[in-house]
Amino acid sequence: MRDNHGFVLVYAINDANSFSEVQDMYEQLRKAKDSDSVPVVLVGNKCDLPADERIIAKNEGERLASSWGNAKFFEASAKNRVNIVESFAQLVRLIRSENEEVPELDVKQTGATTKVPKQKKGLFSSSTSDADKKSDLIV
Repeated sequence: MRDNHGFVLVYAINDANSFSEVQDMYEQLRKAKDSDSVPVVLVGNKCDLPADERIIAKNEGERLASSWGNAKFFEASAKNRVNIVESFAQLVRLIRSENEEVPELDVKQTGATTKVPKQKKGLFSSSTSDADKKSDLIV
């Protein structure tokens, strides 16, 4: 969990237990990542079910995702391929936004302005060497 860049947490809209489990999973992710901001997309699956089978209202999922900060929410149907690609595309956008450059910093010793990008790793790479980190510093 610690080395992953983002997560899709899925619950079934007709299963209150799965909704509770994604809340527990999110807390585990926050602890493992040691961060209050974890790139997450919350997905309420089985939106194709008849309304009388729904247990978790759409606004409950929206409210939960909102309580997690920058998390995004979708209702989806894996069966009918509704919002599947969109959910993962949104996750990629969240990950990319976390990897953008930080604002320029003033360097007091030289008077120069330095741009320090956040550590950039590929979506599936495990680490960056010290040499790579040094080459990311632009003066």
